[in-house]
Amino acid sequence: MIPLVHDFTDASVLVVGGGAVGARKARRFAREADVVVLSPAFADADFGDAERVQAAPDPED
Repeated sequence: MIPLVHDFTDASVLVVGGGAVGARKARRFAREADVVVLSPAFADADFGDAERVQAAPDPED
């Protein structure tokens, strides 16, 4: 569950993590928003229309 009350229509959303939880969040957000998923590896899961970027998060970015 994502306990947020916000209109994400046409918003940009970053999901960090390519596991099952990240995939579930990406699918839900992708219903309304432009989603990018950042992860060093991705599960064999449906990420919806989200763009997947294979890279480790860098605190300097």
